[in-house]
Amino acid sequence: MQPNATFITQLTATPERLLRLVFAGVCGLVLLVGLAANGLTLLAVGRGLGTPHPLHALTHSLMMNITLSDLFFVACVVPVLLLSFLQHDWWLGPAICTISQATNTATMFCTFYSMVATALLCHMAVAQPDMAFPAGWGTCLLLCGAMWALGLTASPPNWLFQRVAVEEETAWAPETRACLLLLSPAGTSRSFSLLGALAFLPCMLGLGCSFSHVGWLLWT
Repeated sequence: MQPNATFITQLTATPERLLRLVFAGVCGLVLLVGLAANGLTLLAVGRGLGTPHPLHALTHSLMMNITLSDLFFVACVVPVLLLSFLQHDWWLGPAICTISQATNTATMFCTFYSMVATALLCHMAVAQPDMAFPAGWGTCLLLCGAMWALGLTASPPNWLFQRVAVEEETAWAPETRACLLLLSPAGTSRSFSLLGALAFLPCMLGLGCSFSHVGWLLWT
């Protein structure tokens, strides 16, 4: 490496290091607040699980599912993110790289689907107030399990293509390792198009029809 490049690297190293420490501190704060907030939410939601009202039992189960998903994200993904900011390159190994990103995707979609299911249940309660909802423990567990299964169906790209890649050394930066989704631009485009078509679009259409129906009922 040339002397002027070394000098520039030394000048930029300190601000970058400070920025990484700031981000690590933010992740630490998110970890502490997230664990405390989700723990309190679990205590609050857990008190309503034994309600005899079927709709309340289902919505409380979904709220518990959302809280558990968020807690799993905070406990498993945020610490990895915090540790990754402590070094310039990825130093946690390929297994943690793949697992953490797959967990991130799965918990995100599990939370999303649980929220959609809660909204649709509330719509059914407004549109069909006399409808009998099944609300046994088996039904609640099956519903929450379905949300996790749908969340996991969004994570195969991470399991298949999330790897630790080595970025070659240049005149301005040393060789580094990074946790990346190793897909070509065309593959990335197809992956996100498929994800949007199968994961987001049906839910958005369902919510749009649901809210439109509720608005029509209130208007008439």
